Amino acid sequence: MVSFLKALVYGVGGMVVVGMAALVAFQERLVYVPAPPGFDRSYDITPSNLRLDYEDVWLRSSDGVRLHAWYGESDGYPSQHGIITDAQAALDHLTQRNDIDPSRIVIFGRSSGGAVGSVLAKNNPDKITQPILFLSGLQDELVPPSHMQMLYSKAVEHNKHCLFVDFPTGMHMNTWISGGDRYWRNIQLFLDQYISEINQCKSGFKESDDDDDSNNDGKDPSSQIF
Repeated sequence: MVSFLKALVYGVGGMVVVGMAALVAFQERLVYVPAPPGFDRSYDITPSNLRLDYEDVWLRSSDGVRLHAWYGESDGYPSQHGIITDAQAALDHLTQRNDIDPSRIVIFGRSSGGAVGSVLAKNNPDKITQPILFLSGLQDELVPPSHMQMLYSKAVEHNKHCLFVDFPTGMHMNTWISGGDRYWRNIQLFLDQYISEINQCKSGFKESDDDDDSNNDGKDPSSQIF
């Protein structure tokens, strides 16, 4: 009987170890799905469906992968490292263009996109200012709302320009829907506030340059992302 129990314990323990090893090995395939089952990888919807003008942009990331700045046409396959590398390529592309005001670039992400945005900000301290907006669904079934609160608490210790907004009925995939106008209104107010502040600083900087050209080193300290 004792031998049987030992064998049972060892067997269950072995299955758990194998299961955990498989989870680690295949976690990226579970999290970063190239296309949902039954759906084609291509994505026909574009901003033109909302009557928005847009530019079809192709990029190349530092690992050599050719990227399409929309869904479905990029080379390679999704992974944690790859998505972070892709995000960096997108940021570099935007900040190097002369027709885009860098002070009006915003990092926005939901779910794993929020994590990628956090890493992107950390990796580019010279380009990123500090304002952060946290939008939390209190019914999130994948990421406990307490985790978002912990992130906010850590951030606000070092940065007074943090705002936390929760949505009582928001779940992981539908907070932007269940939050209704309040969700989008908070984003709009946040952007209006901080883009306005950055542009005011930018204007003051230029006026100072006009008074004393000797202080102009050609750099705009407000050319940052938040």
